[in-house]
Amino acid sequence: MNHSLKFRILSRMVLSISIIFLVLSVSILFVISDILRFSLESRGKDDMQLLAYYISDAQEDAEQASKILAINENVQQFLIREQKESVSDEVTSVRSMMSSIEKSVLLHDYVQSFCIVSNSHRGYWNTSPNSNDFLEWFEEHALGGSSVMDFRGFTDNYTFPVTINSSQPVQLVSYVCPVTSITRDHQLTIGRLIINLNFDQLIYKLKNQSNIFSQIAILNQDRELLYLSSGDESEFMEAASAITSNSQKIGGNYYISQYLPSTGWYLVTAADMSQSIHFLQGSYVVIGIIIMLFIILCILFCLYPLLNKITAQIGGLSSAIDQVRLGNLDTSVQLTGSSELTNISEGFNLMTVSIREHIRTSIEETERSQKLSFELLVAKINPHFIYNTLNSIIYLARKEQCQDIIQMTGAFIYLLQDSIHLGHSPLYARCENEAEVIRQYIIIQKYRYRDRFQFHLEFQPELKGYYIPRNILQPLVENSLIHGICTDDKPGTITLTMKKQQDLMEIVLLDDGVGMDQEYADKLLLASDDTDADRRARVRPIGINNIAGRLNYLFEGRHDFIIKSQAGAGTKITIHIPLVDDPDENRK
Repeated sequence: MNHSLKFRILSRMVLSISIIFLVLSVSILFVISDILRFSLESRGKDDMQLLAYYISDAQEDAEQASKILAINENVQQFLIREQKESVSDEVTSVRSMMSSIEKSVLLHDYVQSFCIVSNSHRGYWNTSPNSNDFLEWFEEHALGGSSVMDFRGFTDNYTFPVTINSSQPVQLVSYVCPVTSITRDHQLTIGRLIINLNFDQLIYKLKNQSNIFSQIAILNQDRELLYLSSGDESEFMEAASAITSNSQKIGGNYYISQYLPSTGWYLVTAADMSQSIHFLQGSYVVIGIIIMLFIILCILFCLYPLLNKITAQIGGLSSAIDQVRLGNLDTSVQLTGSSELTNISEGFNLMTVSIREHIRTSIEETERSQKLSFELLVAKINPHFIYNTLNSIIYLARKEQCQDIIQMTGAFIYLLQDSIHLGHSPLYARCENEAEVIRQYIIIQKYRYRDRFQFHLEFQPELKGYYIPRNILQPLVENSLIHGICTDDKPGTITLTMKKQQDLMEIVLLDDGVGMDQEYADKLLLASDDTDADRRARVRPIGINNIAGRLNYLFEGRHDFIIKSQAGAGTKITIHIPLVDDPDENRK
C-alpha cells in the first residue's frame, strides 16, 4: 500500500521523536538508577548502623549485667568463703545467693541464664544451682575444651540441648568475665561469671527491623558463619569472602560489612540492587510520561505547517518530473520557502535546459559523424582514381606484363575492399591496416609515375593493435606525391614514419618536393573543400582542412597537426594523437 509523502514523513517524524525520547528516557533512567543506587547505599548504611546498634546495645547490656553481678555483695561473699563452707552450708548459701540476685538484679529478656564459677572450678548455674554439669558441657562444647578460667569475652553461638528446664534446644551465646575482689592493698580474682544470652532473642530485632536487606548475617572473628537470615549459606559465604571494603557491589547485590569490636563479630548485610526501584515514586513516572507526550504534540503542532508546505512543493516537483519523463522538456518549476528549495527548482530548470541542449548537440554530432563516414566512403571510390587505375591495367595488358597486372590488380582490389568494408568503427582503423593501405596505394602509383619518386615507410611494431582515424594517411601521401614531387622535373623521395612515443602516436610525412610558402601552408588548415589545390587532386577530393577537422572532432585539445614547408625545400607534416586501443571509448 503506497502512502503519501506527507504521511510517510509525518510517521517517520513521530517515530524519530519517539526514539529520541526513548533514548533520552533510558539515559535519564541510567542517571536515576545511579541516584537510586546511591539512595540504596545511603539507606543501607543507615540501616546497618541501626542493626549494629541493636547488637552492640544487647552486648553492652550483657556486659553491664555481668559487672553488676560481679560486684554483687552476695556473689563476692559467696566466692570468698566458698572453700570454708560444708556441703550443706554451701547448698544453702547458693540458693540464698541465687534468690537474692534474681530479686535485686534486673535482667533483660534475652539473658537466658547465668553461671558463677569459683576458683576451685566449680560452677553454680542459676537454673540448677547445685549442678556442675553446665560448666563441664560449656567448656567442652562452647569453648572447645578450653578452661573457662582462661577465656574472657563473647563466645560463638552454640546450641544448648534439651534439659529439665528447657523443653527444646536453644541457641545461646555466652559472655565470660572475671569476678574481682578489690581491697585496700590489692585486687584479687575470686571467680568467673558466665552470662548466657538467647541468640534468637538477641537477633530478633535484626529480623524485624529492616525491610531493605534481603540477607543479614553474623560472622565470627575467623569469618565463619554464625547466623544467616535466609538464602543458601555457601553462595552467601562465597560472595562474603570477596568483600574487600565496607561496602561493595557484587553481582546483583550490594553488600555492607561492619566490624563489632565488642564481640569481635562481623555484621554483613546484602541488599538486592533491584530494590532501588522502590525509592522511585510512581507519580514521578506518570508525570514524566505526560510531559514527554505533551512535548511530542507541541513539536508536531509546530512542524506540521512547514511539513505541509514542503510536501506540497515536492508534489509539484514530482508532477514536473513526470512531464519530463513523458517528453515535455519545456516544463519548469518554481519552489519557494527556503534556499534549498530554490536551489532545487533552479537545478531542475537548468537540467531541462541542459537536456535539450544535449539532445541538440547529440543530433548534430550524429549527423556530422554520418557525414564524415559518407565522405570517407565516397573518397575511397573516387571514379577518377578507378578510371586511371583501370587504364593503367589495360596498358600493362597490351604490353603483356602479366606479373605487373597481377600485382597492380591485387593492390586495387585491396583498396576497394577497404573502401567498401568500413569495419565495426566507421571513423577508425587499425594502424597496421592503414599502413597496408598506403603500401597498396604506392604499388598502384609506382606504375603510373615510374621512376618519378621513392617511398619509404617506417612502421614501429609496437603500434600493432592500436587504432588511427581512418583515411588520414592516404590524402597526405597523395598531396606529397602530386603537389610536391610530380610538379617538379626531378625525382623525389617521400618518407612516412609511424612510431609510439609514451602514450602518443607520432606520424611524420616528409618529402623533398617543390614545397610552399609557410603562410600558404598555414592557410591549408583553414581552407574550404573547394580550394584549387583540392580540385586538382585525382584520388582524394577531401582537403587538408577536413583532416584537421576530423582530428579536432575526435581528439579536441589532445592532438597536434603541424605543417612546416619552404618553397623549393620540401614539406614536413607532423601529427601527434593519443594512443587508442578501443575506438568506442575514445568519443568525446
